[in-house]
Amino acid sequence: MKSAGKIYLLALGLGLLFLLSGCAGKRKALPAAGRRASGREAWRQLDQFKALKGTAVLSWENADGRHGKNRVRLFLAPPDRLKIQWLTPWGSVAGQLLVAKGHFWLSDARRHQTWYGRADALAACFPGESGVAWVNAGRFLVYWPLLFSSPAEDEKLLPAGRIEYSGSLAGDRLGKELLPAAGGRVGITLEDFEQSRGAKVFARRFTVSGAAGRVVLELRSYSLPESLPDGTFIYDGKHFNLYPCMDE
Repeated sequence: MKSAGKIYLLALGLGLLFLLSGCAGKRKALPAAGRRASGREAWRQLDQFKALKGTAVLSWENADGRHGKNRVRLFLAPPDRLKIQWLTPWGSVAGQLLVAKGHFWLSDARRHQTWYGRADALAACFPGESGVAWVNAGRFLVYWPLLFSSPAEDEKLLPAGRIEYSGSLAGDRLGKELLPAAGGRVGITLEDFEQSRGAKVFARRFTVSGAAGRVVLELRSYSLPESLPDGTFIYDGKHFNLYPCMDE
């Protein structure tokens, strides 16, 4: 009887776990206006949040086929503040990319070193394979504000270039093709949509791709607070050696 009771309790516990997991993973259906929107109009349906805090999986792949994948913590305050922390299997920070006030700081915790420079020079600072996973991923994120921006904001974020919009919310895919004035093409893709605050829409999967390769960000959990704590976007690497990039 005791054995049967234990089996019953185990089955009940597993059933409850599956039920809770199902509820946690359930997405809110997109509003009718969102489902009908496509192209530029669909991008206007996205939630223009003030701040985001979340966990995600960030994967990258170079044009030569080398690739990597890491769990990350993510902090955003668009359009100019970003912090990504690459995590070890034990949850400690292996590396960090901080973008704020027009500059970036890219840190390697194991080596106790940080590269820094202008935010718009991030890709140029690391043009090839560095041997450090978060450096290879970080250099694809120069255009990260355009992942979350509306068409009205895009004109300010890419003033000397052109953007083409594609896809639909009903098709669960939106695209932006960036055509910078300096040449080249960068593709941005958003997928896996759900209803956000009010009638707005939020994506959980983001891809940036170009001639050098691509990076994919897949959100696992997130919140959209009105603001993040003071100090979130301030570089604090007292015990790290600083290495300037480019003309910094």
